[in-house]
Amino acid sequence: MKAKRKNGFMNSLSRFLKFNDTTGYPVSLTYKGSHSYKSVIGGILSLMTKFLVLAYFIYQLQLVFTHDRSVLTYQLNKRDLSDIKKTPPI
Repeated sequence: MKAKRKNGFMNSLSRFLKFNDTTGYPVSLTYKGSHSYKSVIGGILSLMTKFLVLAYFIYQLQLVFTHDRSVLTYQLNKRDLSDIKKTPPI
């Protein structure tokens, strides 16, 4: 009788702990030990994408460093609006 009670408690405890496990690995099918099917075309496209992102990043860095000596100008035009006849059109 005691053995049954102990087994019931252990089973309940085990189910409770498994239910609350947040680090469990999802069950899925695998192909040769991998969770995704990898192909040569996928590898080529992945490398091209990585290369293009890196090239764009380097290009943007080059723009930042080559345009750091750009001259910004500020122009302020003042007009005397008290006499409209004296003020030439812009």
